[in-house]
Amino acid sequence: MSDSNQELCPQKNRFEPIRSTGPHEIRLNQWISCAPFERFLNMNITSAAWGKAILSMPFGFDLAQGGGFMHGGALVSLADTAVVMALKSIVPPETPFVTASLETKFLRPVEKGTVTAKAEIHQIDGRKFRGEALVIDDEKQPVLAFSSIFKIMKRPDVDPVFIPELTPENVSQRLSMGETFVLNIVAAWCSDCTERQRPRLPAFIRRLATERMPLFQMTVQQEKMRFISTEHEKMTEYFGGHGYPRTVLILNGEVRSADNVEIVDEEELIRLADAFIAEAASAGQRLNP
Repeated sequence: MSDSNQELCPQKNRFEPIRSTGPHEIRLNQWISCAPFERFLNMNITSAAWGKAILSMPFGFDLAQGGGFMHGGALVSLADTAVVMALKSIVPPETPFVTASLETKFLRPVEKGTVTAKAEIHQIDGRKFRGEALVIDDEKQPVLAFSSIFKIMKRPDVDPVFIPELTPENVSQRLSMGETFVLNIVAAWCSDCTERQRPRLPAFIRRLATERMPLFQMTVQQEKMRFISTEHEKMTEYFGGHGYPRTVLILNGEVRSADNVEIVDEEELIRLADAFIAEAASAGQRLNP
């Protein structure tokens, strides 16, 4: 039994005295950047784009637990932050979201060096995302496996059906990298896109998510017959020309099914998702690793 007058966790001199216990107003330098707690842990964002993120964190003395290993809370914080950055890379700045649940599995202790978290985010519903991260040590050995569920908060100014928006440059990059995904090409003026199809897309997203096949959107026109840019026009022609919404399957960077125009009924969308999954399987695409 400890002496009640004994200071069990004394503050080190390098810490500033606590002047306030909140609430605190936090303003980040930019959307993808470290918050005060993450800076305190000396996290570094190596990359965060297209639903993936890589972060690192050195094992400083202050991150040690009583046995001399890196504290499990620090490892979980790194993994959680990596997943958050992956999510931030595909949602508009200032999008409100919350963590609904998380799971961790500690695989081996960390004695020294720098740990690295590699994270990826997958959409599983209109507003729900699943994040996964693996933390490795300097020897490339896995030390922690992490997964979490995030929800986009309901607000009047937040679209209840969220779909990551890609630019023509983003699409070209994904094609060149040989990625597999579904691209929904839409026009802002198109009522079939905004009023008929969009409210029914969550079922389509859920079906694709069972095999971890992501859905992205590319808006090519704001006004009828006027493309946002020449790049948007070229990309539209590349995928088959006019006709919105056009839902395209890309397998390993190659267009495999692009003639799916005005698929707006929920049952038809689910059948289309099943067809995409079957085509991917027949082509030998390994889904749901």
